[in-house]
Amino acid sequence: MFKLKNFKSILIIRPDRIGDLTLSLAVPAAIKAVHPDIRLEYLVSVYAAPVLKYSNHIDGFLHYTDDLGYPKPVIDLVQLLDSRKYDGAIFLKPDWRSAFAVYLAGIPVRIGTARRAYSFLFNERLNLIRKKSGMHEVDLNLRLLEPLGLKVPPGLLSPMLTVEGRPWPNRQSFNIPSKYAIVHLGSKGSAANWPLDNYIRLIDELSADIPIIVTGQLPSALNLPKSAINLIGQTDIDDLIHFIAGASLLISGGTGPLHLASALGRPLIGLFPYRPHIGPGRWGPRSRNAVTITASEQTGHRCRIKKDGSCDCMAAIEYDLVIDKARGLLNE
Repeated sequence: MFKLKNFKSILIIRPDRIGDLTLSLAVPAAIKAVHPDIRLEYLVSVYAAPVLKYSNHIDGFLHYTDDLGYPKPVIDLVQLLDSRKYDGAIFLKPDWRSAFAVYLAGIPVRIGTARRAYSFLFNERLNLIRKKSGMHEVDLNLRLLEPLGLKVPPGLLSPMLTVEGRPWPNRQSFNIPSKYAIVHLGSKGSAANWPLDNYIRLIDELSADIPIIVTGQLPSALNLPKSAINLIGQTDIDDLIHFIAGASLLISGGTGPLHLASALGRPLIGLFPYRPHIGPGRWGPRSRNAVTITASEQTGHRCRIKKDGSCDCMAAIEYDLVIDKARGLLNE
């Protein structure tokens, strides 16, 4: 077992989506809580990297992908990592490319999970099967700290972000009300979706209570209610984070914006399928102001997610329950 006090710098590898990256942020928080002088940097995708600017526990980041989203060649990653002289690397989301690059860069301590074809490239391996663990993704990430002598009880830490002191360059580009809720439609294939017709009805009816900003991963030419503030395709990650930070409520499936809202401490409603490995038990929000809704398994539907993200499981979530919960949170 290694001792954290002997480390000066650690690289954390999580080069995937916004939600996954956000859920990993309890790891640097745990390290900084006991050793604030350790320099912590991330290897991340260009797409998700802006999220890290809103964490108080990150000292820097490197890009795993190019501007088009493709992984960089191994030799380029090796040169990039070698220049930083890290003492250790923690693989929260490994793949063969990052594992090989870290190994070739000579980073002495390499912590990852066992059971992968390239796990021999790690010199500290945890026998951890995430899908069958029954644990939340935040706690699964924190388990990768155990080889460093840091054990965090499940449920103790949650990701945190803040916009305090962070500029919003595009603020003047948007004409937004002082009070609003956000409805985020769809996902980038990372979550099951509630039926679009339900979302449109929800936007229409909730607009009587509060202005509704609509964001998402669907075509901007949707037939949305005229009352909606349609920002689909008009926001970058910084815009989205600042919008969420000012929202009275966010409603979404289990997507990145939901986890951003949770980390920012905003009230939210998350809509999830009941399947354990993709349900709220593993991927749900961890904030106090969060409500999660799933369809009951007793309704007799079968949870089979189609390519467009739809499934009978999500369709079985009752509309009246969602809007009642939304109005309840808005009235608190």
